[in-house]
Amino acid sequence: TLQAVLAAAADLVDDAKQRAEAATKDVDAREREELARLVGAPSAKSPPRWAAAQFKALRKQQETRAKRSLRDHLDRSLLDLMSYYRDVVVVQLGADVDLVNAELAPQIQDLARSSTPETTIARMDAIATARERIGANANVLLAVEDLMISLKTD
Repeated sequence: TLQAVLAAAADLVDDAKQRAEAATKDVDAREREELARLVGAPSAKSPPRWAAAQFKALRKQQETRAKRSLRDHLDRSLLDLMSYYRDVVVVQLGADVDLVNAELAPQIQDLARSSTPETTIARMDAIATARERIGANANVLLAVEDLMISLKTD
């Protein structure tokens, strides 16, 4: 259903956000504490007024890094999805190469039988388009929702 597709998109974005936050959380905290130490503040939670600009600049840098980390984690997930559809088209065309996702062979076989190579290539194109949109700073959730709608099977 459309509701399930949109929920899957939200889950994918939420997962990428959680992984991105985990990747940047400790670095951000260390940077804030280091800046506090450098300006002589007892902690990053109570910076002196005269250092507000430095803390604001650091916060801006950290927000930029967090956005980049989110996009990078999401891109990795989309590359994994692309490799799945690569395997589907490999099976559909009867190519004599190993599957990247061999552990998913039964699902890959099922999808290969229930669709055409043209459909699979269109899905791979949709993934590439989503990656491009996300790389161009499109709204991440909207880009993934559009992708998931494109991937939906009947």
